[in-house]
Amino acid sequence: MCSGWTVHKLESLHGWHTIQVYRVIFYGYAVIGLLKFFLACVLTKAVEAQKEKKPSSGEEEPLLSADVADSTVSKRKEKASKTWTAMLPSISPESRIIVFKLCMLFAVDNFASGLAPM
Repeated sequence: MCSGWTVHKLESLHGWHTIQVYRVIFYGYAVIGLLKFFLACVLTKAVEAQKEKKPSSGEEEPLLSADVADSTVSKRKEKASKTWTAMLPSISPESRIIVFKLCMLFAVDNFASGLAPM
């Protein structure tokens, strides 16, 4: 919307040609994209969300001795870190419902936007 207003104002008030106005808009978008890229590159690990540690109950304690359990746990961690699911964020069940609803809403919006020019 802002780009449309800018195009209209530059064409009507300043007498610019359409090609010149669209070049200005393109370069503006390019500068904003580079600025966002730079800001993303300078982020530190401090901006990451901390993983919540679940309170331990007696049921989660290993049944094996500490030496055997440590080697088994380390093998599982190595295997889990190699799978693609290890890269997925941990989302609570309450949030999964909301995320699913938002995905469906965006899918319907995208589908409707695709049909609008027809």
